[in-house]
Amino acid sequence: MLGVRRRGFSSTLSATPAALVMIPRAATFPNDTTPNDFTFIAQTNVALGATITSAAITVSGINAAATITVSGGTYDINGSGNFTSASGTVVNGDTVRARHTSSASNATATNTVVTIGGVSGTFTSTTIAADGEGDGLPLLFSDDFESGSMNHTENGISYGSSANVTVSTSNSNGGTRSARFAFLGVPSGQDDGAEQRIDLGAVYSQVYIAWDQYMPNGLESYGGAAFVIRSESPSNNKQLRLWRGPKSDGNDGYSSFYNKFGCSTDQGSVAQLYGEYGVNAGGVGRNGSTGTGGTAPTINPYFSTSDRGVWTRFGFYAKANTTSNNGIIRIYKNGTLVGSGTNLNGQPSTPSNAGFDFCYLLGYANSGFTNTTYIFIDNLKIYGVA
Repeated sequence: MLGVRRRGFSSTLSATPAALVMIPRAATFPNDTTPNDFTFIAQTNVALGATITSAAITVSGINAAATITVSGGTYDINGSGNFTSASGTVVNGDTVRARHTSSASNATATNTVVTIGGVSGTFTSTTIAADGEGDGLPLLFSDDFESGSMNHTENGISYGSSANVTVSTSNSNGGTRSARFAFLGVPSGQDDGAEQRIDLGAVYSQVYIAWDQYMPNGLESYGGAAFVIRSESPSNNKQLRLWRGPKSDGNDGYSSFYNKFGCSTDQGSVAQLYGEYGVNAGGVGRNGSTGTGGTAPTINPYFSTSDRGVWTRFGFYAKANTTSNNGIIRIYKNGTLVGSGTNLNGQPSTPSNAGFDFCYLLGYANSGFTNTTYIFIDNLKIYGVA
């Protein structure tokens, strides 16, 4: 049926019969709940066992509420953060994100399928490929010192203060430069030290640090003594340390995860490795003395006289405890796991804030070196997840 409206007459025109204007009634359309196709952007090189959230897609092409369902994960609507696996409804213009936990294996895909009004889209994340180190964590920082300086920054990670550390052309592993740590030799009873601090730039719940290290045999052309630790107490000669700020590792620190070189009177120049954890007390970790956690690794020998004069690849993995006793340490030498500790209570007072945001390489040799000794580090890599 057509509606009829009669136009009025203009006062300036002669009277003529009114024109009839035909106005169709508005059309009525059926509900359309089938959206246009949508695609989630895949993510690659994600961390193992991590919570992965997609970029949002926008629902289009519908004029009524459509049902949304999900399999293999969860979704949220309009960035609410209320991720759910239950069915719901969306309307035109809504945004949708998918979320899932990535695989615990390297180079493995995880899929979440979101279906809206019968149209499906798949969100896929693929974990980082195994490269022989990193324990599946993404690589954040890499430095071979070929720049000639300690100014490298990457992903918010940067070098901090240092003591007796320079970039040197005297020794390297695969390039022309490395970082030289000079232990200058001190009288008996005095500490010695060479240390490079690193600001991680954020708090990481898991960290893996790998580096090449050269311990001299005393025959090097650039001089310096063979690596020999004095048999003095305390036998606390640090190799790596990780902790949660403040920046200083004094009494206010939250934790310490570190291993150290030490020797007893019957070991001579053989180094013993201690993976330590616990409350930071003036720079000294408490090895297993806090909480009811497990025991950190003690590896003997970790470094022997046959390791002097050659480059050795070390790796150190640490997971902060998020409850009272679930911290982990794993220690690698030349790609082989040589020690591990689980159920550790490294941050017993505030596990909800547990993590690592500072570290240093080498550090104080509390038993000291009698003669000037040069230790080199090259090809430093830092992996981690928040």
